Amino acid sequence: MKKIALLVSMALASGALSNLAQAETYIGGKLGYSDFNDACYLNEPCDDESFAVSGHIGYNFNKYVAAESRRW
Repeated sequence: MKKIALLVSMALASGALSNLAQAETYIGGKLGYSDFNDACYLNEPCDDESFAVSGHIGYNFNKYVAAESRRW
């Protein structure tokens, strides 16, 4: 799982899913993974690992005004 998270992080950092420069319409996405150690109390069930995905699409009307929709 750590190898997959590393590969996904590298792909995102390299700009594979980055917004198009100077485009009126844009799309993007986010991925996240967390792993907390010692986050649970004794004898209580809990999930100390989590994975998150988010996406968004938007439109730039001009240099100052834009509309965006997100899904997470």
